[in-house]
This record gives sequence, structure tokens and C-alpha cells, in this order.
Amino acid sequence: MTAAVIAARGGSIRIPRKNLKLFCGLPLMAWSIIQAKASQSLDWVYLTTDDDEIAEVGEAYGAEIIRRPDWPDADTASGGRPLKHALTVAPEIDVMVQMFPTMPCRYPNDIDRMVAMREKRGIERLTPFTARREASLYNKISDGWLRRAWTLRDPQYHDHACGMCAVTREAMLTDTVIASSKSDTELWAENYGMVMPPEAFIDFELFQTTDCDTLEEWEWAELVMEHYLLKGRGRAIYDNYARSTT
Repeated sequence: MTAAVIAARGGSIRIPRKNLKLFCGLPLMAWSIIQAKASQSLDWVYLTTDDDEIAEVGEAYGAEIIRRPDWPDADTASGGRPLKHALTVAPEIDVMVQMFPTMPCRYPNDIDRMVAMREKRGIERLTPFTARREASLYNKISDGWLRRAWTLRDPQYHDHACGMCAVTREAMLTDTVIASSKSDTELWAENYGMVMPPEAFIDFELFQTTDCDTLEEWEWAELVMEHYLLKGRGRAIYDNYARSTT
């Protein structure tokens, strides 16, 4: 089974309760559920959360809820922890499309395109990055591989687009980063210079790297979402896509 797993916790700090805060007229987390539900590549949509209100809203938008522990170190722990937990709760998942609600600028067909490309290439993991990655973020080394070339000294540049990844169950469970209890900052620092094959990436547009972790980013992300994607149509762009592909 191919399923989306959307991670939304209740204890956000920089923007309190941000997953429930209205973003372009809907709760932020709702956009990821709507986008996943519109996809033709997904058999199921899960929302993993530690919060009752988030669970209630997620269920109202059609997600199946996975209740996870309220981990005391959730502010610093790896974002992959709830994804690994979800696999233990839902053993039927063979391929996971992991989605983080804070990067909602996704075209209606982005999930389908990513899932299809992973299958076509026959790889365990496929991640959306921007087309600028080789010039700005990577150095080529032997045999056509790429070496990660950015550091924590340039945190304002976001190369990962849409906060998504399509990955097999086996790759998730054996991923040393996902399995680690260290913080995201520690993990990125340790993995600086890691080598990844170019087929593990799929090009998305630069505006899709827009994040909304702070209030300033939030305001900008709403403008970007409306300008490039919604254009006054709201969630209808995803509902229409779902109807056109069934």
C-alpha cells in the first residue's frame, strides 16, 4: 500500500498551534490532507499527531488518525520520529509519502508525479529539490554523483521543496537518520558531505521551497500560495484535479 503520512504536532513554539492556524482560509494542516486526498497514487491518508484538536480536524478532512506519544523532547528531536512510529502502527504501508504541513505550496499533480517517478526509476527514495541545487548546493564528484555542499551557516536557503519524500518502508526503517534520537540540527551537521545519487532527486520550482515556521515566513507563504497556485480558487484546484483523474 502507498500512503501519505502527515505529521502535525500540537506543541509548536514559534507559531503556537500553527497546524490549526488559518492559512489561505483553511487550517494549515488541512492543505496537506486535501492534496493527499486528491492524489490518484495514494491508497490511504494518515495524520500522525499528539493533539486531540488536531486529530479532530484531521478526521473532519478525511485523514485516518495515528495517535502518537507526547514526547517530552519533541521540540528538538528528529522530525522523522513520528514517521517511524507511524510505520509500527500501520504495518500495511509499503511506500510512504511523508508530508510536513509547513511547506504547503504543492501543485495538484506533485504527489502523483513524485510517486510515479520513484517507481519508474526503481529507487527506494525520491525527494523534491529545486532546479538550483547543482549550482548553489551541490558539487559534482566522480561517476556523476553529487555531494551535499551547504552548511548550517546558510540556514535561510531552503533547497528541499514541498516538505515531501516518497520512500519505501524498508528504507525508512533502516535509515540511520530517521532512527536516531538526535535533534535535526545535530543530524544535518553530522551528514554534511553525504553522497547521494542524482536519480534520488526530482526538480520542483523554487517557490515551492517556501516554508512557514515563523510569522514572517507565514505571511510570505500565504502570498506565494495564492499567487502561484490558488489564484482565487481556494481548495477547488485540488478537488477539480481529483475529479478530472477519476
